[in-house]
Amino acid sequence: MKKYQNEIHSRQWHLVMRIDSLENIKSVEKELSSLMCVQYGCYCAHVGALGALYLHIFIRFHKTVGFRFVKKLFPSVHISRWSGSMADFKDYCMFTGRYSYNTTSCKVLYDTFKEFSCSRL
Repeated sequence: MKKYQNEIHSRQWHLVMRIDSLENIKSVEKELSSLMCVQYGCYCAHVGALGALYLHIFIRFHKTVGFRFVKKLFPSVHISRWSGSMADFKDYCMFTGRYSYNTTSCKVLYDTFKEFSCSRL
């Protein structure tokens, strides 16, 4: 029996990280640009109900990867498996379409939205 046989695996992951300021996005861009195994990704900053800044990140890898792999790349973020399409995540990230109901609890900073692929930001 493999040690990590029951680990969650997926190609698509949703990450949420708290950031101190919008300048911190540049350091996150640098980390994301080093990932060679990314097929598609996007991120957008949000201001939470209590005024905290959060960065929602969506990553779709070329191959299935385990939770531990993602956690090793981003140790201090909230990570969850994403089961929707890439278009669904763009809607979720921008709170448009079927996710437009979320706009009452937080504010989307639309000018921070960025898409990336194949380690190019």
